[in-house]
Amino acid sequence: MRHFSGLASVVTLLGVALGSRSAFAEPEWSSSIIAGVAGIGNESAWERTRFYGALRGEALFLRANRRNFGLGPALEIGTAGFSDARFLGSAVMLAPIGEFLAVSLAPGAFVRTSSQGAVAGLSGRGFFGLHAYGYSSYALNGGLVVGFDRDLGGPGENAIIVGAQVDGLILALPVLLLVAWLHGSSD
Repeated sequence: MRHFSGLASVVTLLGVALGSRSAFAEPEWSSSIIAGVAGIGNESAWERTRFYGALRGEALFLRANRRNFGLGPALEIGTAGFSDARFLGSAVMLAPIGEFLAVSLAPGAFVRTSSQGAVAGLSGRGFFGLHAYGYSSYALNGGLVVGFDRDLGGPGENAIIVGAQVDGLILALPVLLLVAWLHGSSD
């Protein structure tokens, strides 16, 4: 009988959480650029250091205000030392910390292409920094990213990634303002 009451409690909590109004909130999306370093290794964790750069986009669901947790997909296209291309897909779990800060974890998988061919692998990303709740459909973000990629076949390479994540809209704003200025005001 104990197991039944525990199961009933879990089902009730899931029903309340999934049936709540915040579950139907509009998804918020963000885009960013990641720049940092990647420690590449085959035999040990970090044998050589390379530049790491990536474009990242994510969509978060279940957030109706800045105190709500978020879940959703993320896509990342990156390179380690300009010698490969990495295509990552992951699930993002975001937990807010205070008014504007958040931490997120994103376990996923990737395909890495290089001169040796394509190799699939597992990846994980962690983020800490600004992730403002977007009262529109866009949410500004920026902070520290740490990650790990591990090949499942081929050369058996791994990459430890440490970088800064900067919001794509902030980087695009000067260009958008220049274009608006060149076109002049329509008022």
